[in-house]
Amino acid sequence: MNAYRSLLSKALRVLVPGILMLLCSPGALRAQFLNVDCSGTNPYAYPSINAALPNAGPGAFILVTGTCNESVSLYGQNALNLGAYFGGSAQINGNVSVNHSENIYLYGLSVTNSSGDGINVNNSRGVTLDTCTSNGNAGVGLSVGGMSDVSVNTAGSFDYNAKGGMNIGGNSIVQVGAWAGLVDISNNGGPGIFASQANFSTMGSTTVANNLAGLANHLKAR
Repeated sequence: MNAYRSLLSKALRVLVPGILMLLCSPGALRAQFLNVDCSGTNPYAYPSINAALPNAGPGAFILVTGTCNESVSLYGQNALNLGAYFGGSAQINGNVSVNHSENIYLYGLSVTNSSGDGINVNNSRGVTLDTCTSNGNAGVGLSVGGMSDVSVNTAGSFDYNAKGGMNIGGNSIVQVGAWAGLVDISNNGGPGIFASQANFSTMGSTTVANNLAGLANHLKAR
């Protein structure tokens, strides 16, 4: 009995401090949610994504409503979630760039940039575009480089872009998983998918058609 009590006492001395530190950790208590209302109607929300970004720590959720007339740069971010509320969408009139970041999750964003590419990803790992669109841009819908890996999930579109749907290079990887809808890459003024020293793969319902030129210009995969 005394040996059992001694062993139990030693175990508690080791475990209790660790448990207390875990419970007192802000990340363990609750996730960080930052609300952005680009329409300006909610006085308790941030007026823009760029206003919320400096206050977003690792693992934060930035939830967006309205139309945001801004370009958004995610540099050196880790485990950041940015997008609309589930089932909704948020319009960004500008560029979204992800650089030197890891585990970035973008949801329900509709990106249109009148002066360049829609979405750029460089030197980043674990970037997910879930139910996002990048249409009607003056450049490319999605540009990926610098040994990045990007997943395009659920559904999306990269259409009517002046210089192409997707441009993938620099030993990067783009994987499409259209498991709950269609990913459409069509009617672009350049290649539907241009891959140079890069990998592109698709599963699910994917259409690449009616583009000016380029790889997989008339691909339909299911």
